[in-house]
Amino acid sequence: MIREAEKYKAEDDENKARIETKNQIENMCYSMKNRIKEMGDKISSEDKKKAEEIIEKNLRWIDNNQNGSKEEYEKKKEEIEKEIGRIYSKIYQGRGSNEFTGGRNTEKENNNKGPTIEEVD
Repeated sequence: MIREAEKYKAEDDENKARIETKNQIENMCYSMKNRIKEMGDKISSEDKKKAEEIIEKNLRWIDNNQNGSKEEYEKKKEEIEKEIGRIYSKIYQGRGSNEFTGGRNTEKENNNKGPTIEEVD
């Protein structure tokens, strides 16, 4: 019985790694899908459509490749990371530093004079 367990251990480890990689891909897709929904109108309809297409395309790929190898999943994961990264950088590049200031450009409002006594205290 111990020999049999040892015999299948390598196969079990390989399956575990494969499934973990597949789950990472699914999590990335669903995470991006949720993030896009949270952004609402802060993202252009073009970027939203592109992101949704990428997500759906990759979720379909996962459904059609349930028995893919770990290497296939890792390659796909890298592709998705690149695609998602391009969209995220485009989204955040367009939003600039205003993301954390509620759309105001505080630097211009303060005329870049530096801190006042009240601000320091």
